[in-house]
Amino acid sequence: MILGMWLGAAVSVDVLVAQNFSAIDRFLAAPGTPGATAQVRQTGTKSLRFLLRRNAAEENASIFEVWEWTQIGIATGLFLFILFGERPPGSVLIAIPGMMLILLLQRFLLTPHVASLGREVDEIPAQALFNNPIVSRFWAFHGFYAGGEILKLIVGMGVASRLMIRRDSRATDSNTRDSNPRDLNPREIPERAAPERSSARRGSSRRKSRHTADQS
Repeated sequence: MILGMWLGAAVSVDVLVAQNFSAIDRFLAAPGTPGATAQVRQTGTKSLRFLLRRNAAEENASIFEVWEWTQIGIATGLFLFILFGERPPGSVLIAIPGMMLILLLQRFLLTPHVASLGREVDEIPAQALFNNPIVSRFWAFHGFYAGGEILKLIVGMGVASRLMIRRDSRATDSNTRDSNPRDLNPREIPERAAPERSSARRGSSRRKSRHTADQS
């Protein structure tokens, strides 16, 4: 459940961040009120687009920072929970630290570079963006971040599938043991047979008492 909520929230954050930029052009095309439309025309679409994109970029950087720290806490708690559980799968104990490594790279390497390079890119005139090394570096770090996010989601879905298969397998084994007494642990057989023997002894005692009473 925890892992499923984590992965679902990760997808939601990615969609939210993407919408922050696409909402800018939608707002400029249709501000919504006559007053806002007048302000857009007075200030100029170009100037407003620059300010709104800068605001969206800073907001996204803040969202990523908070969300990455939150994910690090979730991953640590989930790993400890599985580690001290009953016979944790070896593949899961490798996969979750792998997801943690991706998170640490995002938090301390990729996100800071994407944020700082994004500020520099916004200051570059439109005619100078083509073949600009700063723009190339920005998209390289952005691509690494997106690739890490996709890899993290794939590994997370693999971990979830492995845990579900393990849970279903344990439930099947438990039902099989309950339906087949020969597969029970020898220590469990006397415990389950004890109530039956006790009931048999009580029945034998009652029959002896009735036989004695009939003789007398």
